[in-house]
Amino acid sequence: MAPTDSAFKLSHALILALVMASVSFLSVASQSVFGDAGVWVTSVVVAMAEVHAAAASVAQMSLAIDASMADFAWRWMAVLAASAMAKTVLAFVSGGSRFGFRVGWGLGLMVLGAGMVMLVRQNSIFDFLMIPPILS
Repeated sequence: MAPTDSAFKLSHALILALVMASVSFLSVASQSVFGDAGVWVTSVVVAMAEVHAAAASVAQMSLAIDASMADFAWRWMAVLAASAMAKTVLAFVSGGSRFGFRVGWGLGLMVLGAGMVMLVRQNSIFDFLMIPPILS
């Protein structure tokens, strides 16, 4: 793949803007049809394009339904994982397999690390590993 003169392409920006606007419309439509579950699923899909918008959507929904911090944290993990998967696919497509594997490993370790921190904070890791918790 030959390098281009500019990293910015107007066509790519317009496509991304169109996708984000479409998904925002889909989020509103899915909420009216499926309720909070529709917004939740749409938020994970949005994370594939833009993680900040998805995080805001999850936070707003969690406040609206008075969700616990643990529920919010796991919803955020789903958004983070979806974003990492989309970026890994993009890395494979744009940079080849060697670049894709490097990016994928890094992002996978990031998601794994965040998940492990959440499990430890919730003492779920001890149940998962079947050992008694040290800290109460």
